[in-house]
Amino acid sequence: MFSVFDRSSFPLVKVVISGVPNDEDFDTFLRQWLELYDEMNDFTFLFDIRDLGNVGLKYCLKMTAFIYKLRKKEYQYLQQSVIVLNDNRIQRLVDFIFAIQSPVADVFILTNENDPLEELEYFALNVSRINLDEYENVLYIEPNKSFIPFL
Repeated sequence: MFSVFDRSSFPLVKVVISGVPNDEDFDTFLRQWLELYDEMNDFTFLFDIRDLGNVGLKYCLKMTAFIYKLRKKEYQYLQQSVIVLNDNRIQRLVDFIFAIQSPVADVFILTNENDPLEELEYFALNVSRINLDEYENVLYIEPNKSFIPFL
């Protein structure tokens, strides 16, 4: 399975993404994301993409279209996202997505090789723009600041 959503720590939703998606896997991932919006409760994502495979640009473009669609929603239930990665190639894909379509909420990208997801929960629940300087290896991406202004 490409993505596993763990809601046991709600409002923190942990999503482990691994392997390479096919169209059905990716659509299921997006559908599960939208289901969180349908519940109309604020939440935070903790994405672990350290085992993500060689994803094609097709899925990056699908992700930008999805973010564009989310942006049109009246209220953003997603409060922030933490993306944990360990690969420069994947970092460039994430950068590409957010260069085309900025996120709908604060995004913190953490480069981390080994820490278990459970240990990263504290980081995900406590990081903010205010205390960002307390952490190493973190990149902050501001919402609603697309490099392409008409998107």
